[in-house]
Amino acid sequence: MTKPWTRQDTQCWIDQLENRIEDIKFYVDHTLHWCDDHYVTDEHPLTACLIVTILWVCMMRQETISRREVMELLSIRHWDEMEDFEYMLDDRFSDMELDDVLEEVLEKFSDYE
Repeated sequence: MTKPWTRQDTQCWIDQLENRIEDIKFYVDHTLHWCDDHYVTDEHPLTACLIVTILWVCMMRQETISRREVMELLSIRHWDEMEDFEYMLDDRFSDMELDDVLEEVLEKFSDYE
């Protein structure tokens, strides 16, 4: 038998959501500074770094996130028209620091090697 959802359950859920958003904001800000320090200004590598950052934060929090959620968080136009699915990083990134993950992302863009 499941126990009924309580006001305390709702408060806990809201707290977790607020913490998630704060974590994502903290690391997105970190990534923006990191990209600035590494002269990453072009839209594609910058967007890739930001997407991977959000995915990395969710991985570290052991939470899932959908493609639409990521696009909405980044204010990507027409996010609500995109196909939606669970977005995730490969498990090999789970033991990596964010800066190392960002370095790997930039390796995919030859202009930044």
